[in-house]
Amino acid sequence: MLRGSFRLPPDTPRCRSELASVVFHWEQLTGPNVTLEGAEEVEASFVPTEPGDYSFRCRAEYPKAADPAKQTSQWDTIQVSVSRKLCAPPVAAAGEDQSLSTSAGVARTVTLDGSGSRPGADCPELTLKGFHWTVASQPAGSDASFSPDADSAVVQLSLEKFGTYEFDLEVQDDGGADGRSDRATDRVRVELLEKPECLATLSVTVQSAHDGRPVAGAHVEVIDAAGNSHSADCDSAGLASFNNLAPGPRLAITAWSDERVPALPVSGDANQRPRFETTTVLSHCNSHLTLPLRLSGSGAAARPTGRMKGKVPPALFDTLPHSERYAGACQSDSDCRPSYRCLATAQGDKQCTPRSLLPFFSLTDPTVSGQFRAAVLIPVLPDNSLAELDAASLFARPLLADGLLPGNLASDDVFLNGISSTLGIPVWGDICVSVTECPDAVNFTCEMDTHGDYRCKDNRPLHGISVEVPASPNAQAILLLGIIDVAMSDLLPVLMAFLNTPAGEEVNYDVGAVLGSFKMNTLRVCRVTAPVDAGADTDISARLAALQASDCIDMPFRQQEVIEPVVELAALKPGNACTSDTACGWPASGKKCLPADPGAPNDRYCLMPLFRVRLLPDFTLAVTLASGPFDPLAAQNDPRLCRYLPASARYEELCPGTDGPVPCDPRRFHDLPVDPSTTECRLPYGLAVTTLDFPAGSGFMPDGGRALIGFNYNFTSVSRNASPVFLLPDPQNPALAGAQMSAAQVLVRSLNQLSDGSYTQSPGYLSARGTAALGAASLPLPPLLTLPALDTSLDAGLSALVMFAVTDPTVFPPEILRAYALLSQLLAPTAALPSPLAPTWPAGHHLTGVVFSRVNRLGQGEAEDAVLDPLWRVYAPPGSATLAPPAARSPFAPGDEVWAAPFAAIFAGDFDYDIFDPARLGRGMRQQASEGFAFTAP
Repeated sequence: MLRGSFRLPPDTPRCRSELASVVFHWEQLTGPNVTLEGAEEVEASFVPTEPGDYSFRCRAEYPKAADPAKQTSQWDTIQVSVSRKLCAPPVAAAGEDQSLSTSAGVARTVTLDGSGSRPGADCPELTLKGFHWTVASQPAGSDASFSPDADSAVVQLSLEKFGTYEFDLEVQDDGGADGRSDRATDRVRVELLEKPECLATLSVTVQSAHDGRPVAGAHVEVIDAAGNSHSADCDSAGLASFNNLAPGPRLAITAWSDERVPALPVSGDANQRPRFETTTVLSHCNSHLTLPLRLSGSGAAARPTGRMKGKVPPALFDTLPHSERYAGACQSDSDCRPSYRCLATAQGDKQCTPRSLLPFFSLTDPTVSGQFRAAVLIPVLPDNSLAELDAASLFARPLLADGLLPGNLASDDVFLNGISSTLGIPVWGDICVSVTECPDAVNFTCEMDTHGDYRCKDNRPLHGISVEVPASPNAQAILLLGIIDVAMSDLLPVLMAFLNTPAGEEVNYDVGAVLGSFKMNTLRVCRVTAPVDAGADTDISARLAALQASDCIDMPFRQQEVIEPVVELAALKPGNACTSDTACGWPASGKKCLPADPGAPNDRYCLMPLFRVRLLPDFTLAVTLASGPFDPLAAQNDPRLCRYLPASARYEELCPGTDGPVPCDPRRFHDLPVDPSTTECRLPYGLAVTTLDFPAGSGFMPDGGRALIGFNYNFTSVSRNASPVFLLPDPQNPALAGAQMSAAQVLVRSLNQLSDGSYTQSPGYLSARGTAALGAASLPLPPLLTLPALDTSLDAGLSALVMFAVTDPTVFPPEILRAYALLSQLLAPTAALPSPLAPTWPAGHHLTGVVFSRVNRLGQGEAEDAVLDPLWRVYAPPGSATLAPPAARSPFAPGDEVWAAPFAAIFAGDFDYDIFDPARLGRGMRQQASEGFAFTAP
């Protein structure tokens, strides 16, 4: 990083507009050729191509108030010496341990996959040049050999002897071994068990998938190979035993519990429902089976939980970067605007400097950033596979049901705090006489409200944060501190609708576009621990204020002031091309003359500028999806939604307003034709996450657990990014000892907000996850599967809402830039649930099944919500052409609306269906695809 500065003569007058016009020029003088990023900015940067001595020079151009001619400083030179870096060793990844079975004398083919190995994080330019597998140990009499050979990244073995095998993978990079190690090893374990014959006896252990405890008193029914039904109840250890079964694979083994809980609160059902899902395993052959019962939706909602709630102190936000765009000379804070403070600069003078970033947005000042400093409080994630991550689970319901921003998101942004009441965040509290009657005198004042009453006013309403966590004497949550870059093209239409729609009128907006507009750049991860009682709130304000460096993990970075454009398709037209800011009418117009594409700097348009702080992290993780049969970027990758495109769609014409287009009075709605050949109908919403997984006994999380450290809604209805990049901590940080990284990509058909403000995802789900050692610079994920399907004659259908992106919403008929479809509603069923079901599965799966959910419909018309409560989970072996669960065990009453969701899964390594290992079932899933169809229960 090269940072310039300039100093004016002491008697030189200056003003904010002139300071903003200073231009720096950087040039390279000596050394190996490099590309200078930001060569016209105060900060420039370069990546050395090789060791050596580099020199650069810099000068500044400055306009004098009394003379329009530019004043040019002298050149100043800087020397940079770059020494040869010793790269870290490569990272070997032999894959996850496997547990498989086979019959005596029958060889089992095992695949070992070392393709997850990679060069060290600090030298991504290196490549792996060698793989070598060896047998570390094997059962006596075994002679395992690798195919096609031992020097391939992916190998297969044919194993026949029962017992434990261990295989070592050694990888070598092409960085040489001069002063460093260019090799690394990893070991994988394979357990080969004898597959028992399906004889007359069977023992079934029933346990909770939530905590592993036995479900005493659970009922088990076995339908044997002859179709005979056998029933037994579990003892205190969760064990049920069976004798006199007909030989051969059991047609169905089903377990259920009589434990009941109140129905999902949002369902509107006053009755009780099962705590656990009924669980069925079809076509299974073993002498023992452990059945994990998952909590139903109602069971999950009934878990004892409380809320962590509090105020994020300004001191925590001040650990994050602030803008360095100065607003004028000063001697003290009183010389500056409230959102600025007087700080000494590198030039030796004092300037009014933003306390935070520049405002996220403004209706009066065009100098905005489109980003804000943020704190997000998230519970510790469960240790089950990230391939089952709920894309709507990261954000808590807003503090008010009709709020725009999630309740577990806090910010010190001046604009957002100023419009908090518009966004559904409470500002006014109880009646008061003085501030002593308010919660505190730091965040509150006693002021007159709009009705003439004196009430406690929250002056930092968006500093409030709240999240629901499991009740515990030592409840844990993870606080993410960082900068959220907002995809303005996603959020601005929604934000302007909130600001411009008259009070009391309905604001229709795309919930997914709101959540998807947030791109979190995490700079600090902190552990928050507090006692939380069931059904109670715990104030964590004091704990947040007392956080120490030992409670947090930092992502090292540098920062750079940049100007980035908001690029909209409507603006990229010849008539909007420009050569100067003056031609765009800056600043009155709010548009500057900027390149829309950094690769074409001379193609400039009048665009809205964002004055941002760009982060230059020391360590990053690039998460990428391997290509496969499902293309997440394809415009029509959801053929089911495409089938239900309407012939026309409602469109609202807007009228010109002071601050942009506003709803007309009266409002003007039109029907526009929908072209099925060009309308986009895809799975629009995607969430990518990265986590740190800590073992028990680690310094940062003594009890172990999974801490989310980054999230990115990288696919939305407006924008798509298939390769998100996350900031990482220094892998040498002692607090990370024993931890590894995980990442996942999830795609869903819809993100919705229910009547209580909570977020949910609709059926139509794809996921892929992977793991990597600390220090990895990239994490390639396996490809997404295609969605399972049923015969179209069984599909009750979907209701599609078509949206139009237009050049100018105040002109009718509009010039349509693109049309895209979103799921509006799950249509009510028209047929009874058939038996058997015959889904079409994606290729290569290890496990199939179907989840049946009870459906409650709330509201009417476009405001209708479909609330799903999963009550029955059925597993089937790979390749099952049909699924015929035992109808007598159905937890549904005749006529209930049921949502049947066929799913297929692929596991890391393999999944032995007859062993049916609950640990592998819960944590080993690598890819999943799930769809949903509406029926009535017979």
